[in-house]
Amino acid sequence: MSRLARVVLAPVVLALSLAMHAAPTSAQGLPVGSTLEEYVRVLQVGGLVHTGSFLVRPFQAWAGLPGSDSVAHPWAQALGALGPGPSGAFRALLDPAQVRTTLNTATPFGQNDGALWQGRGLNLAVDAGATLTWRALTLSIHPELVYAQNRAFPLAPVTRTGASEYEYPWRPLDLPQRFGPDRYLRLDPGRTTLKATWRGVAAGFGTESLWWGPGIRNAILMSDNAPGIPHAFLATSHPLDVGIGTVEGQWIWGRLQESGWYVGEDAGQGRFITGAVVTFSPSTAVFSGLTLGAARVFVQDVPAAGVGVGDYLAVLRLGTKHSLATPDNPAGEDDFDQIVSLQVRWAFPKSGFEVYSEWARNDYSWNLTDFLLEPEHSQGYTLGFHKVQALRGNRLLSLNGELTHLERSRTVEVRETPGYYGHYRVLRGYTQRGQIIGAGVGPGGDGQYLGMDLYVPRGRWGLFVQRLVHDNDAFYEQAVGQDQ
Repeated sequence: MSRLARVVLAPVVLALSLAMHAAPTSAQGLPVGSTLEEYVRVLQVGGLVHTGSFLVRPFQAWAGLPGSDSVAHPWAQALGALGPGPSGAFRALLDPAQVRTTLNTATPFGQNDGALWQGRGLNLAVDAGATLTWRALTLSIHPELVYAQNRAFPLAPVTRTGASEYEYPWRPLDLPQRFGPDRYLRLDPGRTTLKATWRGVAAGFGTESLWWGPGIRNAILMSDNAPGIPHAFLATSHPLDVGIGTVEGQWIWGRLQESGWYVGEDAGQGRFITGAVVTFSPSTAVFSGLTLGAARVFVQDVPAAGVGVGDYLAVLRLGTKHSLATPDNPAGEDDFDQIVSLQVRWAFPKSGFEVYSEWARNDYSWNLTDFLLEPEHSQGYTLGFHKVQALRGNRLLSLNGELTHLERSRTVEVRETPGYYGHYRVLRGYTQRGQIIGAGVGPGGDGQYLGMDLYVPRGRWGLFVQRLVHDNDAFYEQAVGQDQ
């Protein structure tokens, strides 16, 4: 048989970014995935600045970079615009416009690109906006216009009865191979957000992208791989001192949207999502630079009676099937697709080095004994490192390596094992408008990345190699019982 999973070695032949030095306003903070946000992490690892844990993003408030005024680094001028500014007065500031364009010569491919869906051919994203602040209130109006030429290419056959030819071929999932037969054009709300900040806590609603976890290329639960989810949130606005260390956190409630190219019995039914992340960074010198985190996300099709109070508090539920079992439900099943992850990041600024990992599961254990016997059941993980070296001539060299593994473990041979981002109850899966919310390697995916960036006063040069295998789970399912 032919291999169903696709190995991607060099999918994008051209990438151009304009206004890479454009600084967001101080009230808006640093958007997830922005060039300056990536640069601030480089500065932190290199020991040049001190800021948050990078496990809960975006930063809800930006109070400047402690010590950065007296530290020389390539983009000091760009970061100089990120001061907190005067408080109390009303301000209206224009955010810099940005243009991104890519060209895919063979098939669609894109990762961590927000609302942009990168089909075959030319793809373009243009965003601009304004930020209004008054006292504790901040309103950011930041829409994004996205365009995809969406040229035709050979599609994998879809054999499900009544399904569209553009749908995901291997299982019911709102992850189209192609966004229809025509060019794709959409005006997205982008980073539009209204929030209030008071004594270290921020609350509001918006559509900005979120990123939970220490990964640089992939975050298993929440990333900017898909368009931002319309959501309400309650979060820390900056790391909060609790005496023995600092904590950060975020709790969200939102609705997921469809791509328009999914045809199924559940099409058009709303999906509710709620999730939370919390991190802790100890203040002791022995564990300086260490951050521990945990996150949990629940997704369900909206019940006919609507979302109940218990659904809004789902992240507080016990994490075993035994705790959910009843005489009518002896297997302890529920209506949610849930993923939980544990995270660790340890930065050593004196050495210009950090290591990080995220370990996740998307199925409950029956009890503690089951977890201890088969901890690998339904697991996924990311491992990575990051090295920063200062060079002569006011330059910085950044080297990052990362691997992400989301394929099913061997426990699938003896027990039902759900694949990542798909679910037998929530058929449209863990998607927002046809793109995976979590890791860009996708369902059943596997990826390795090694990249190098050189930061100089006038810009950045980058080089990377990457291997991606999409949906090996589908390949092995199809291979069972067939000649190899």
